[in-house]
Amino acid sequence: MSKQSNFSEIGRKSLHIAMVLFAFLLKYLSLPVALLCAIGALLNNLFILPRLTAKFYREGQPKDIGIIFYPISVFFVILFFPNHVYLAAALWAIMAFGDGFATIFGKRWGVAKLPWSKDKSWVGSFAYVVFATAGASLLIWWTLHPLAEGESVYFFYFWLPFILSLISSLMESLPFGVNDNLLVPMVGAFTAYIMVTLHYSPAPDWSIIKEHALIGFGITFVFGFLAFIMKLVSKTGFIAGVIAGTIIYVFAGWMGFVLLALFFTIASGLTKFGYKTKESRGLAQEEGGARGTKHVAANVSLPIILAVILFFSWYNPVFAVAFAAALATALSDTSSSEFGQLYGKNTFMITTFRKVPPGTDGAVSVEGTLAGLVGPFIIGAAAYFTGFTPTIWAIFIIGFAGFFGNLVESYMNALVKNKAAADNELMNFLNTVTGAGLAILGYNLIF
Repeated sequence: MSKQSNFSEIGRKSLHIAMVLFAFLLKYLSLPVALLCAIGALLNNLFILPRLTAKFYREGQPKDIGIIFYPISVFFVILFFPNHVYLAAALWAIMAFGDGFATIFGKRWGVAKLPWSKDKSWVGSFAYVVFATAGASLLIWWTLHPLAEGESVYFFYFWLPFILSLISSLMESLPFGVNDNLLVPMVGAFTAYIMVTLHYSPAPDWSIIKEHALIGFGITFVFGFLAFIMKLVSKTGFIAGVIAGTIIYVFAGWMGFVLLALFFTIASGLTKFGYKTKESRGLAQEEGGARGTKHVAANVSLPIILAVILFFSWYNPVFAVAFAAALATALSDTSSSEFGQLYGKNTFMITTFRKVPPGTDGAVSVEGTLAGLVGPFIIGAAAYFTGFTPTIWAIFIIGFAGFFGNLVESYMNALVKNKAAADNELMNFLNTVTGAGLAILGYNLIF
């Protein structure tokens, strides 16, 4: 890297860090004004900043996508926490201090690289956690002080900012290929919401575990064995599926398991449908369409986590909606991909609308998109009619969250720079996080 480009990168990160000063204003701004300010920042970064200086743009890039995503992420973080402005401020601080100081320290002293990412260093990651924790703690204190009587100083001023910074640092270091200014606040907001909600939840009823464990294992084993006989899962997929299904049955009850079984049945059916045609086009799933451990990890990891959270939150309906939305998003992704591969007449990039070959990362078709809209609403309807979610509005929240979560993943896939580094299963996991996060946002905006 040349001295000029290095200076440009340091200049960008300095601006990145300096922008957190505006987060101190969140304490005094109303929600509409704060959102309007974020929109104003976006317009500035789109039209004014490029005219003033090219110093803050990476060499060869007339428009830096990160500078555009920064105010967009701030907008949605503020919208996500309308009644908890301290969390929006904390995530803003993590974005600014974490990424900024990680780059500065990493470029100066980051010799030892992370085993899973050659572009990231141990020094940079350590600086990320330290400065992000300090910045988030400061912004939480600024916006929340004084704490209500009986509140834990350690939780709000240390554990909350530290865990959010640690998870954000890990997400930032993984080879997703997704811009940090989009990835970090999205995952961070989701984690922050879970931590704070669980902080105020009473101790769970552990007797439920004993009641559900044996029944859950038995039902899941039979269901998984039938899927194995029908060659819908591999041996490893069968084992992983039994473990996942049992955990979900134990913590989310029979209704949560029904949603999981419905997702698996429809997704597997779509994968098998027209398999020979898709195989002849080089688009079919490997191993004859049988799902393995990696598919369970990609699509069901978050529902497992949310099932446990649902239990610890005394079955808070917002987490029931998020659980269903995670499965709905995964089903939307599968539906649009499998149906689009068979019937998609014209495939184009979601970012440029330029025609591309089927199977291209970030490519969509009208036929596949319409199919991706149907699947999530099936999950939403099942969640409501089984009584898993308490309101009929959940059908629409889950349906649209799943659909738009899938679109977001397609958009992010189109933006990935290094296709070899972007693991498909990691992107699918991120897909479920997006859908669940949108469901939480939608539920809180309505209720």
